[in-house]
Amino acid sequence: MEDFTKPTIDINTNSEEYKFNREEEKQKILNDPRVKELIISLNLTESQINNGMGFIQKYYNEKDPQWKLYVSEFNEIEMDISNVTHFKRQKLLQNFWLTNITALDADLKEYFYTNKKKSKKILEDAYKSMQNFYGLKEFITELTSKKKSNLGLLLIDENISDARNILKYLAVLYGTNKNRTVAFIEANNLYSFYFNNAKNVQLINDINSYLEEVDYLILDKFGIGTKPEWFLDNLLNIFLERERNYKPIFVSTPIDISKSNSLLTYASSTNQKFDTGANKLEKFLKKTILRLTTKFVSKPKS
Repeated sequence: MEDFTKPTIDINTNSEEYKFNREEEKQKILNDPRVKELIISLNLTESQINNGMGFIQKYYNEKDPQWKLYVSEFNEIEMDISNVTHFKRQKLLQNFWLTNITALDADLKEYFYTNKKKSKKILEDAYKSMQNFYGLKEFITELTSKKKSNLGLLLIDENISDARNILKYLAVLYGTNKNRTVAFIEANNLYSFYFNNAKNVQLINDINSYLEEVDYLILDKFGIGTKPEWFLDNLLNIFLERERNYKPIFVSTPIDISKSNSLLTYASSTNQKFDTGANKLEKFLKKTILRLTTKFVSKPKS
């Protein structure tokens, strides 16, 4: 049978021809104006150049790298990738907490995991939605221009969509442009997480700590469906802890919680009347949210 095995070619790396070609390539790289400038700026010794030739060759091959070379504490050439787009985006992604409870939208995932630019649609949708709230655009402009603020925001929007566009914009703004930590959580997602992990006390405590410590807590779609007393009590404790630490909350809801007839919790008794404790808890939670936020109500839809 005919042998179709690919023949091997032996290269003697110790041959004079190989040594000459390798040295020729090295000198070509070292004589490059950019490389010469690098050697001078880093004050490289001959030993550092020889040991770090791989890095220098990579620098030579990439004409405009986002990364840079530097001399480490061990006196060796190293690569700093902190300015590489992918690395920077992964660092910013760490600002978005608890995405296991409410996942990032598809356009944000695409931004963080690919080289695509941030979607302009996020800003466009938010600005369009702001027009449906009297005075909101001016308020947000003032709010986001401050270096640090504990001022919160309550958006009451029957259709939820405008409020969500605005809260998403704020989450992206604070999480990327301002490099602050953000938790964007849908209220029903949070309730389901608590309910499904009720027996894991340590996990629940850890989640509560994150909700208390994150720079910006955004609670979306709050008040959709009534919730048990324990859930509202948990939220109240988180809000009060954030108030003590001067950390803001942003909340969206389809109901006007400033009105006495808006219900957040369901009755535990068979005749559908509130327990005294549950009634007091709901009132206290509403007052706390209203105290920590500035309220904006969406314009009536025509």
